[in-house]
Amino acid sequence: MKRTLCTIALVVATTPLAAAQLFTDSFTYPDGPTFGTWVEDKGNWNAVSNQAESEQVFAWQYCTIPTIPNIQDACVECDVRYNPSSTQALQFGGVALRMNGAATDTNLLMVKIQDNNSSGDFDSLWLYERPGGATSNLTWGMATSARVRLLAIDNDVMAMADTNNDGVFDVVLRRTVALAPTPGPVGIDGFGGALIDNFAFYDAVIMPLSSNPTPTPGAKIDYKLRGFPNAAYQVATSLGNSGIALPSGAIVPLSLDQLFFASVSGNLPTVFQGYTGVMDSNGDASASLQLPPIPALTGITLFTSFMNLAGTTFLNVSNEDHLTIQ
Repeated sequence: MKRTLCTIALVVATTPLAAAQLFTDSFTYPDGPTFGTWVEDKGNWNAVSNQAESEQVFAWQYCTIPTIPNIQDACVECDVRYNPSSTQALQFGGVALRMNGAATDTNLLMVKIQDNNSSGDFDSLWLYERPGGATSNLTWGMATSARVRLLAIDNDVMAMADTNNDGVFDVVLRRTVALAPTPGPVGIDGFGGALIDNFAFYDAVIMPLSSNPTPTPGAKIDYKLRGFPNAAYQVATSLGNSGIALPSGAIVPLSLDQLFFASVSGNLPTVFQGYTGVMDSNGDASASLQLPPIPALTGITLFTSFMNLAGTTFLNVSNEDHLTIQ
């Protein structure tokens, strides 16, 4: 399997496009109230300048995408932009999972970045279970746009924001939710005219364990994986996330560099632990990255993702997790 992954990776093109497995949408639709097959569950959304615009009203709003089957555990992300043309100063936007109650703003998980003080830029990240509580970060500064991500495995949910749009999620929230894990639609959320773009969906998830130590030289970083039951898997780590295009059209959110090849070669099993194997009957597996005890590694950022395979066929691709060695 390692040889297969390396062979395929060598012959496919690399691309800086946003990464996703089953669905992406850059909202390149004519301006108006219809954009693709998206369903306006709550609020009157519009396609505006190749973006999805939430209604310019003081209300929570949701759209779902019915071409993606209901799913419990996944990763969704999008770009959110503050809309200076809106009549509403208070705005938020983001993505949502398990959206069985989107029409009534209930029975769903959602993440948003928000202009919490109506000052014309986003200043906070929020992770909500609706109904239920929320976890927030109010200290990350100000931005008029950011990329937002939401990922879940059972009751373990993470929200992230890339506030300077450099491809690294620099604000992270984690919450153990009380809302029962149930398959549901995926989609976007908005308020006050906020703009959404470049939606992406992954049907496999990689998460670092919450008990992991600080990623210093010599630390062991453990991951949990959720993918296809009983399917073979391959984990890989690289120094970047520019994207590796597969023949299926999917994009592995890593870079085709020397570390990538080392991680899938099988030649460093004490560093890349559990990087190949078979998911269990629930679609779960685990892997670990043993950071070498070399102080010179401090400051290096690593990206890790995994794929499920059936022979030489790639079944899915996970999101990438990143860490910076401290």
